[in-house]
Amino acid sequence: MLYCQRNHIPKKNSPPPTRAYFAYSPANSTNTPSASPTQLTVKIYRYALFVFCFLLSIAAWPSYAASTNTQQTISDLQLRLNAAQSSEKLNSEQRDFIVQLYQQALDNLAQATEDRNQAQGYIDQIATAATRQAEIQQKLDQALPEVDVGGKLSLLEKRLLNQQATLLELHSEETAINARIVTAQQDVSPLIEAALQKQSNAEAQLAESPESQTTELAKARRAFNESESVAANARVELLRQRLISRDSRLEILDLQQRLVVRKIDIANQAIEKLQEAVSSARRNQANAIAEQAQQRLVELENADEEIKKIAQDNAELASDIANITARTDDLLNKLAQLRDERSYVERYSNSMAQQLAITGADRLSTLGVDLLEQRQQFFQRSSLTLKTKILDEELARAQLTKLRLEDRQYLITKENNTGLDSQGDKLRDEQGLLLQSGIKIYRRYIETIMTTRSENIALKTKTAEYMTLLNSRLLWIPSTTPLWTQLKQAIEQETPWSERLSAWRANTPSKSLQWSNKWQLFLLAIPGLIILLKPRLLSLLKTLATNVGKVNRDRFSDTALALFISLLLASPGPLALGFLAALTSDGGALTEQIHQGLKNAAGLWLLLNVFREICRPDGVAEFHFKWRLDIINVTRKNLRWLTLTLVFVSLFIPIADHPADGNSIISRLLFSVSSLALAYVTHRVLWQLFLLRNHAPRRQISFKYIIHALAVCIPLVLLGLSWYGYHFSALMIQNKLFVTACLMAALFILYSLILRIFSVVERRMTLERLRVKRKAEQAQNANRQAADNAGEGMPESIDATEYDMDTITQQTRGFLGLLTGVAAIVLGWELWAEILPALSILNNIELWHVTGANPAMGDKAITLADGIIAIIMMTLTYLGARNLPGILEISILRKLQLEAGSSYAITTVVKYIIVMVGIIVSLNIIGAQWSKLQWLVAALGVGLGFGLQEIVANFVSGLLILFERPIRVGDTVTVGNHTGTVTRIRIRATTLTDWDRKEQIIPNKTFITEQLTNWTLSDSITRQIIKVGVAYGSDVIAVHKLLSKVIEDNRRITKDPPPSVFFVGFGDSSLNFELRVFVPSMLDIMPLIHEIHVEIEATLRKHEIEIPFPQRDIWIRSEGEQ
Repeated sequence: MLYCQRNHIPKKNSPPPTRAYFAYSPANSTNTPSASPTQLTVKIYRYALFVFCFLLSIAAWPSYAASTNTQQTISDLQLRLNAAQSSEKLNSEQRDFIVQLYQQALDNLAQATEDRNQAQGYIDQIATAATRQAEIQQKLDQALPEVDVGGKLSLLEKRLLNQQATLLELHSEETAINARIVTAQQDVSPLIEAALQKQSNAEAQLAESPESQTTELAKARRAFNESESVAANARVELLRQRLISRDSRLEILDLQQRLVVRKIDIANQAIEKLQEAVSSARRNQANAIAEQAQQRLVELENADEEIKKIAQDNAELASDIANITARTDDLLNKLAQLRDERSYVERYSNSMAQQLAITGADRLSTLGVDLLEQRQQFFQRSSLTLKTKILDEELARAQLTKLRLEDRQYLITKENNTGLDSQGDKLRDEQGLLLQSGIKIYRRYIETIMTTRSENIALKTKTAEYMTLLNSRLLWIPSTTPLWTQLKQAIEQETPWSERLSAWRANTPSKSLQWSNKWQLFLLAIPGLIILLKPRLLSLLKTLATNVGKVNRDRFSDTALALFISLLLASPGPLALGFLAALTSDGGALTEQIHQGLKNAAGLWLLLNVFREICRPDGVAEFHFKWRLDIINVTRKNLRWLTLTLVFVSLFIPIADHPADGNSIISRLLFSVSSLALAYVTHRVLWQLFLLRNHAPRRQISFKYIIHALAVCIPLVLLGLSWYGYHFSALMIQNKLFVTACLMAALFILYSLILRIFSVVERRMTLERLRVKRKAEQAQNANRQAADNAGEGMPESIDATEYDMDTITQQTRGFLGLLTGVAAIVLGWELWAEILPALSILNNIELWHVTGANPAMGDKAITLADGIIAIIMMTLTYLGARNLPGILEISILRKLQLEAGSSYAITTVVKYIIVMVGIIVSLNIIGAQWSKLQWLVAALGVGLGFGLQEIVANFVSGLLILFERPIRVGDTVTVGNHTGTVTRIRIRATTLTDWDRKEQIIPNKTFITEQLTNWTLSDSITRQIIKVGVAYGSDVIAVHKLLSKVIEDNRRITKDPPPSVFFVGFGDSSLNFELRVFVPSMLDIMPLIHEIHVEIEATLRKHEIEIPFPQRDIWIRSEGEQ
């Protein structure tokens, strides 16, 4: 039969090295003291099978002899093959077919010869089985050889290497024997049936080819059929001999396996002893060198400083070598423990996998108990592993020290003449030898660390795999008997409860606990101090609440301080239990259980108490987070006694699971109390909330009742599972539910915290925008007044190309809600996927297959889980692109002090990038890889480039306008024949409102490709030229002074740059002057022209200077006049 065995006596305080191997125990073995009825039945069955196979072989012998008499020899067939290849009577097609038949016949005869040889080998094994068994048994009965651990260190190291090489060879031999055992145990009955069927077919085909046919093709076919018959007969004989000799072969293999296992144990013991001897010799040698160096330092106490410095360096180096040697030995011992532990885990993992494969429904409860015990054992053995980070740091330090030693050795070899005396040179030589020895020891130290690290990682991986197997199976099988059965067994049990209590007392320490850290007692004063400061803390909490909502005084630091105060108010009780747990960390088994209970109760109490303090009146939830008051009141009112109940249960469940009790009755009763408490509190909370919201629609109320029923039934269902025997399953599911609830609460608090941060920022942004808006409105009113004076039209409103605060707030809340939802889904998936196969079954439903980038890796299956992830990714892309502008504006762009148009451009581009990346990632998830899509995208891009050329050009131009900002909202521009105020800039087009208040939609491409005049880009001041003519004979100097006086007195004309008056020419009927003046804006041009014209006319008329009319001389000639 097939079983696993541990053939080793474990050492104290160390996990036994285990070895899982296959062995075959025959029913008629001499080692069996007595034969049971089942064993007698097995003997009869084997004898009957032997007789049947023997008779069957006798019955088949005539046909086998006949086939042997009629078969062609290999040499005869080779001659025929050569003749067929050189025959000229056959065409090429016939020749190739006949040659193929002869070649196959030769192959069949060769295979038949090999099968006969193997069959003869099985016969010989039966004949020599007794002798071989006696030889192996004699080797097993030999006494254990003594291990020579004497001699020099080099000799011990050589012996250790030889033993390690022998151990590797033995492990390879063991693997080969196990494989041969598996092969020998295979059922050959189907192979015999197939061989007999093939033999029958071969004989039938041979009968259909008579010897009278003399053609070359007929001869070749008959030769092939005869070879097929011979090969089939040989294979049948081989399988029969294999079946007949199986028992003897398995007996020999069993003895060989036991012998190899014994040799492995002997080699392990020898390696262990030699390792101890080598380590001891190395330590002694290193200590001797260190003592010698220290003695040399003492002797040179009065020597020169340089010589003393060399001696000091040698002493420190020798001491470091001794320490590293000891540390290497410690690591080697730890490495042996890790290897033994990994063998232990592998053995149990393989054994449990086989038990799970063959266990029926009647043994599920017993197997569940075994699995639970193994799980507890592995939790207790988890301390055997090392921390990988510590090993990495140790490895880095060792490598760095080794490099420094190599550098020192190089410097010493380069120094030929040191200038010291012979004593100094001798010390230098000793230092060189120490450095050489140190480098060698550090090299071995580094190799040991790396090997230990690899073994540690392998052990952690194997243990995690085994724990995953245990957890996944424990959830679906009973971990104990039903509660009523266990109660009945406890009542009928002969051991009274007084003896059980005595057993409990036996596990407690025999003397009172010794407080190893008496200073911990003083820490108990911290909860008392918090209780004394509670009135002041509550007063400060109320003061912080009054600052919320006031723009000038509201700070997020107030919320952080309020949360810290809530934590302090919730901590006195949990801190007291935590200190008691720390004080009871050392003791007996019962003390360990008490320690675990106190630790669990302290953590649970702190968690629930913090949430309750957050919901305190005038607390964080009401004023800072703005939670609804009905939810706060209902939650706080029901959390008080639920906290007390759950803390009590969590305190006593570990104590109730004490191994001295031997059952889980008390633990299950306590679990029942917690389940009932959870169901009742869930009912009260949901029912009170529904009553407070009875104005909800009827359909919504029906849905809430369904949610209420499900939430209340979950703890009751877990209670039923625990009573029925699925206690571990109920505990695990309840733990997952509680952790899920805590995660959801933590995410909700984090969501509220971030909203609180943004609300403070939003209030400041709103105040700042109100100030800016007020100034803009004042400027716009002034411009509108100027436009009215100029007789021009101004747009009523201008799109500021920025998001209003309501939109920002809505988008911020939406984006944060999206992130919170995604985090909840991811955490929930990670939390529940390991115990719910329904979540992992999505990976088994294949939708289609795609070819990966490397065809050699095969096709990749696209599963239903991939499709769901792609849909979720597209949804997240849509929601992210929709809500991102607000979160960018409030978190990043506000701090960059950007213009409104630049912020709008950045958010627009980011939205398009998010959409593109989301689409590409989603398509990649479902198998549409970018490497295959890029050509399609390129082709579509070319087609769209021609078909949508103008749209694409306007799109790109809109991005350039938003980033380069050649025009801004509110600017007065002239492009082509259009002049007006920019009121809106979008990706495709820009809106201008002209002086007639008509909105003109101009494509963005026009602003990039045509000439553009922006009257107000960097300076709104513009120049206006006013022409004036006076009559000939006027005083030009006086006219210049009068015109200069007119423009100097006008308030619309700027002083910088200053205005000017020029006499520019002689006209047909006037002397021409130009007034060149600058006005602050274009809206001042028409009022200025009006005012200047009126003043010039009045001034010139006052000084009797004539403004001439245009004069024309007209000559009238008659037709006949010369």
